[in-house]
Amino acid sequence: MNRKEKEFFLRKELIIDAAKQLFIENGFENTTMDDIAKKAEYTKPTLYKYFKNKEEILFGLYLKGWQESVDVVLSEMENAQTGFDKLVIAANTYCDYFRKNSVYFMLLNYVHSNAIKLNDDNSEKKENHKKQVDEFIGKMESIINDGIEDKSIYDGLDVKLAVEYFLNNLYVIMHNFYRKYKNDENYIEKSIEMMMRTFK
Repeated sequence: MNRKEKEFFLRKELIIDAAKQLFIENGFENTTMDDIAKKAEYTKPTLYKYFKNKEEILFGLYLKGWQESVDVVLSEMENAQTGFDKLVIAANTYCDYFRKNSVYFMLLNYVHSNAIKLNDDNSEKKENHKKQVDEFIGKMESIINDGIEDKSIYDGLDVKLAVEYFLNNLYVIMHNFYRKYKNDENYIEKSIEMMMRTFK
């Protein structure tokens, strides 16, 4: 990355961080591009050089949160001995990340709840993200296959379906946590424990 590219990237990050604060304070719907430009200390025309609209900024935040969570999950799983142990660590790490970074989960939930098509105007980003998701799913499938091989995971599982079940349930656990169980300090632990019985 040369100096010009680095500067462009850093300015985009500054805009994304400014937008994140506004989305937290005012909500996505109530935040305008004018608000974001003012918060980032850019003129509106300058802002549009980096992002076409606030949906594109939201997509930037979505990608940032998704990539950070995946990186943390994969890193934490590295030293686990069995496939089952790796899944348990992945589940706990995912929930811990989004509990500590609630803004990313709220934005993720907003995107899904409102069926926002964040990437329609940027096919390159869409394709890159799809590749990253497919790679992550492939790694999770390998972990389950490893668990079946080391006999820590039930060998009658449909591996692709099991990964879908696992990831969807993690999202539901965190959705319910923020919706009605924030004061129950044992909710996440109990939910993960129940989910993991499927794999034994």
